[in-house]
Amino acid sequence: MLIQEQAAASQAGFREELQNVVNELTGSMNIVGAAVAASVAGGSAENFVAALVTSSAIQSGWGALMRSWRGASREARNLLRMDLTFNGQAEAEAAAEAERVGAGEVRGHGLSLQGVEMAAEGKTLFRGSLDIPEGSVVALTGLSGAGKSTLLKMLAGYYRPTAGEVSLGDRPMADIKRTGSDSLRHKMAYLSQFPYLLEGPIRDNLLYGVRDKDKVSDENLKQTLNEVGLGERFTDLAEKLASGRGDSGSASGGEASRLGLARILLRLRHNDSKILILDEPVASLDPESAALVAEAVRREKERRPELTVIVISHEKQFLDSIGVSREVRLNKGEIMSDDARPAPRQEPRAA
Repeated sequence: MLIQEQAAASQAGFREELQNVVNELTGSMNIVGAAVAASVAGGSAENFVAALVTSSAIQSGWGALMRSWRGASREARNLLRMDLTFNGQAEAEAAAEAERVGAGEVRGHGLSLQGVEMAAEGKTLFRGSLDIPEGSVVALTGLSGAGKSTLLKMLAGYYRPTAGEVSLGDRPMADIKRTGSDSLRHKMAYLSQFPYLLEGPIRDNLLYGVRDKDKVSDENLKQTLNEVGLGERFTDLAEKLASGRGDSGSASGGEASRLGLARILLRLRHNDSKILILDEPVASLDPESAALVAEAVRREKERRPELTVIVISHEKQFLDSIGVSREVRLNKGEIMSDDARPAPRQEPRAA
């Protein structure tokens, strides 16, 4: 279990156990109150004390009260341990970050995994080695649970392997800065399967993560919206969105996906990112919208032949359209095949 999940579980457990203490204490006081009332109504003090001591309800309630208190104390200790762990990790991470090099010092932008293993809770999620030269267009394929997303997040630097090494260019990824304007994040443009929308104007959503925001004109933003087929939907850049996506926001799931792509295109162009990573970019789109997304990616690759593109998708037509030339197929956390992907067959033109 991730440490964040452990902390959340401990917090929930502490609240639950504390509520149990309150409930048991309330129940015990109710019994005592009933005994006092009975005594006042005519019982003797001796009988009241005897009844109180020998009452199975009181004994049971007292036992439950003690168990709840011990449970609450245990969860409180867990919370303290989590707090100490978080603080310790934060201090260690700050010290490590100070020693890392800026992304601008990295030569090349090919990706490499050597003897990598990613495990959690005793389960191996991925194991293997892989080289992706700069300028490649690679698809990761396989059934659900095959390890595609785990591999993708390691390539993006979001997951750190439990063994082995992930490298970007001539540097181990662990040695590249994670924060600031010269960080690993600015080398890559990562589009998740479910892009999250900020609560605020369209303009802020598009510029999120873009360096030198003041240098990006409204005309540029509108042109990017046109590229993903949203120019007519969002004509006012000051229009405010609710946070989230789909029913919880003011954009549908498909619109959120395309807004996410527009944001990524702006990062590629204004951050000079070298790697484009796409996680199921057209899974929630209709065929027409998927074709627009494929065309936008294809054009970006044409503009910048050195751009490395890594994509997870089950849509063969999308993979054909963006020019995927290599397919890495995974199963149960291992690479089963790594083959060149044949170019799509061209339909003969009518005479």
